[in-house]
Amino acid sequence: MEYMIIEVKMKKLYPPIANGLIISIVLFLGLDLSTYDLNLPFNIIGDINHHLTMAKAISEQGWWWTIERLSAPFELDMLLAPLFGQFDVAIIWVLSIIIHNPAKLLNVFFLVTFILSGTSSFWVLRENGIRDSVAIIFSVLFALSPFAFYRFNHLMLTTYTIPLVIGFSYRIITGTVQDIGARRIKVYFASAIILGLNYIYTTFFACFIVSVSLLIAFVRHVNKHHAWMAGKYIIVVLFFCVVNYLPSVVHWKQDPIAKEMVDIKSAVESETFGLKIRHLLTPIGNHKFPPIQHIERKIKSVPFLYENENHTSRLGTVGSLGFLLIIFVSLVYLSQNGKTIPLPIIKTFPLCALTLAAVLLATIGGLGSLFNILVSPDIRAYNRISPFIHFMSLFALAFVVHDLTKKWSNLIFYPVGILFLGLAIIDQAPFDVVTVKYELSRKIAVPVKQLTEEVESRLSEGAMVYQLPYLDYPHTPKVHNLVSHQHMNGYLFSKTLKWSWPAMSTNATRMNRFVNSLDPKFMVRTLITLGFDAIWVDRRAYVDRGDSLIRKLQNSGATPLSSSDEIMVLDLNEAKMKLEESFPSNVILLFRKWLKSGKPGQTSLPEEGRKLLTETLALGEMIFFKAGGNSNLYLGKGWSTQGPDSRSTVGKQAEIYVILSNHNKGDINIVLNGEGFVFQQHKQSIEIKVNDEDVGKFVFTVENPVQEMRVNVPERLIQKEKGMIALTINVANPISPQELGINTDTRKLGVRLHTIQFLPGSKG
Repeated sequence: MEYMIIEVKMKKLYPPIANGLIISIVLFLGLDLSTYDLNLPFNIIGDINHHLTMAKAISEQGWWWTIERLSAPFELDMLLAPLFGQFDVAIIWVLSIIIHNPAKLLNVFFLVTFILSGTSSFWVLRENGIRDSVAIIFSVLFALSPFAFYRFNHLMLTTYTIPLVIGFSYRIITGTVQDIGARRIKVYFASAIILGLNYIYTTFFACFIVSVSLLIAFVRHVNKHHAWMAGKYIIVVLFFCVVNYLPSVVHWKQDPIAKEMVDIKSAVESETFGLKIRHLLTPIGNHKFPPIQHIERKIKSVPFLYENENHTSRLGTVGSLGFLLIIFVSLVYLSQNGKTIPLPIIKTFPLCALTLAAVLLATIGGLGSLFNILVSPDIRAYNRISPFIHFMSLFALAFVVHDLTKKWSNLIFYPVGILFLGLAIIDQAPFDVVTVKYELSRKIAVPVKQLTEEVESRLSEGAMVYQLPYLDYPHTPKVHNLVSHQHMNGYLFSKTLKWSWPAMSTNATRMNRFVNSLDPKFMVRTLITLGFDAIWVDRRAYVDRGDSLIRKLQNSGATPLSSSDEIMVLDLNEAKMKLEESFPSNVILLFRKWLKSGKPGQTSLPEEGRKLLTETLALGEMIFFKAGGNSNLYLGKGWSTQGPDSRSTVGKQAEIYVILSNHNKGDINIVLNGEGFVFQQHKQSIEIKVNDEDVGKFVFTVENPVQEMRVNVPERLIQKEKGMIALTINVANPISPQELGINTDTRKLGVRLHTIQFLPGSKG
């Protein structure tokens, strides 16, 4: 007897096992996985690098909240940018027990999500009375949805929980949630826990769908138990959502600047990334069927607005038929008062209600835009609700197919079903999206991997590499030909090197912005002070392929270490030895402490830093303020950008710093050539200080706007700072062109300088 019970239970497992095998075989053949190197990422372009970085941290450290080898000389606090749900990360962590290569780890996770989606959709379809053979067909189609392929660079948008949300909502609306047994109810509530620990988009859409079912149940059923069940489900989801994001919220409160970098969304983006019904019904690109190719070309020929990631919401032909069925039922049968309606159509009514609610929420100009205005703009890409619509469309169609074919013999159903499934997969599964990305990514990954390994072999263990250009994170833009987040590729293929990018914390962000405001010569000195051993210049970010920057860095002491077609790596060790010979160690240590303190951009540069970031100048040489001049090497705060022939002071104070290389004794004369910003009755007065002492005052008027300002600097002031000249221009009454009615420029200007020259004065 026990044997017979076990045999019956085993037979129940055959269909879901067959379901998983079909999905696996289709993926293997469709992607031609035998030709892939699983140790290289399927994709290394764009946002997928978030996930590769996380997988790398998990395989290397065990978890991903703090990544030790990023954001050097700090660590990267990834809780500041929660770009993955904790349950998905837990799956990756389990896989990492046996898979240690991060690229392979993420590749396998990507493939596993298809099987999970197929399994959950099969369970829901079977649980709602659809026989196994039909359930297999439609669960395979959901698992292999266009969305799953199109969005494989956003692996946080997993779909395996979606069928369970729809299944539970369906039971709530039909009032049958009590009829399914305690075990199935536990499965649904387990999905609520998983949803709470999922990425915020899936969580939000799930709560919306269940809320709609709660409202319908509350209105339709005398027994309010069903509405209460939906309410409990939402409470469970929200509770675990709080658990999911609470660590990030705590970190945001501790680091508000990092929160500002993450929180840059606006309500208007609900229009930009909203759902379009046209996309739901549009066939996939590169379709094999010529008439559909013609339709695709016709659609592409029209310059529609806001064409972006929302094109990934396509359903495929079968999904589109299901969606049209829902629209048809909603328009026709729901108005058939008192008339007999076929049972399969009646069964689709809850799905019609939920689908229409989803469309009303997500379509451009829909309810979602009001939510973004009145509540929060964080949910901006409403097109991402399309997998919910896809499953509901397949669910509705499955009821109809189940009823139409229930009297078919297996000899008829199986050949027709296999043919139908095969054609549907060919129609909707864009395998080429993955294969094309993989080939392109392999061409990028292999040279980066080789370069990183070579650089690592030449630097000491744990050496720090500074990456240029510096770009804000996590909303990183494409810069020229450098796609966002490709700076992460070096970390992916290294073992011990520490990398400067990305930076999110206040201290790291301020430090990086300060470093990147410096002239290359001072940038080299500053990076050495911070302990960096090399500079990684990604040529793709520069119009001139970084030639000018690399030349300046080399002129400043950095030496070539290694390179590829796209990346140049410069060694800082020689420059480091020269710097340590020129400056006392205490000066370097104190400057390093200031750089890492979070004060750059907030407080003035300390004396130690000023000594490191001041250029030498010989008596008789000039500082030129024109475009292409050398003034960048000597300026502190309070200056405009370089104009064609001059540069203006901005605000009440402007600073110039110079170290005289050949001053032995005696006074010096400083000659400034420039003009005051004067207009009609507005005159300009300035005071010049050298090393905190007054050395001259000048007044500019409309009658006398241009002057040669000559001041004498006593020898004692120069010796006071051991050859350093800290020249400060204090402006009495700076004023903006806007205030004078000249133009809309709001900068408060004082004087405009063309040149400064330091000349020998009297001998001591």
